[in-house]
Amino acid sequence: MRKKLRVYVPALLGAFSMIYYGICIRDSGWDTSGLWVWPLFALLCFLYAGMFLRSIKRGTSPERTAAGRMSDILIVFLFASFFVFETGVVWGMHQHGEKSPDTILILGGGVVGSTPSPALEARIETAGEYLKTHPGTNAVACGGLEDKDTLSEAVCIENGLLSMGIAADRIKTEEHSSTTAENMRFSRRLVEEDVCVGIVTSNFHVFRSVLLAKAAGYFDVCGIAAPFGGRMLPHYMVREFMTFTAELFRGNLL
Repeated sequence: MRKKLRVYVPALLGAFSMIYYGICIRDSGWDTSGLWVWPLFALLCFLYAGMFLRSIKRGTSPERTAAGRMSDILIVFLFASFFVFETGVVWGMHQHGEKSPDTILILGGGVVGSTPSPALEARIETAGEYLKTHPGTNAVACGGLEDKDTLSEAVCIENGLLSMGIAADRIKTEEHSSTTAENMRFSRRLVEEDVCVGIVTSNFHVFRSVLLAKAAGYFDVCGIAAPFGGRMLPHYMVREFMTFTAELFRGNLL
């Protein structure tokens, strides 16, 4: 029975992964970043299930081979790392700036022409409401200009805050960054030393953003989660783990 479970469980996970992959394509399109992880995960699951199915038919035990033991160790390590990181992601989703930061950084999240994406709109609204209830807090709007856009993310954020009644003298803009790590580095000159900084971004993105802010040298950091839900949320939560791994290799978290 144990061997059969090692066939059925990864096979079911692989099938679920392909079904969710199709849902993501339908809801968000082929060009959504990181979608390749789902067919790749499905392929690995099917290969793992196939290895054990073949061993059952042959009457052998792959756990006793070097390859079998190494695959088990690697799987346990990857799942443990993933679980620990995703625990941090869930923690970040429930952060709402309880430290009352002196300055908030509002991270860009896509502009279509001159219109903020739904994710960026949620960040702007979250930041605007926070600034209204914390009159002593200032803001730095972050994000550069994409080739297809007519407005930088930073200016788009600034316009949104102004339309919510936030005074212009409370808003600074950083218009040169194109990644989260650059958001943090390029905004440093606009933030006073040794002050508490809040990071306003989509809920799934808070944990990694806080880590990057600390690595960039901010003295005290807290997260402010903007709402993001729907069927695409699991994808973006998983994508955060992949991006976090890439940030480690790039040295942005050291």
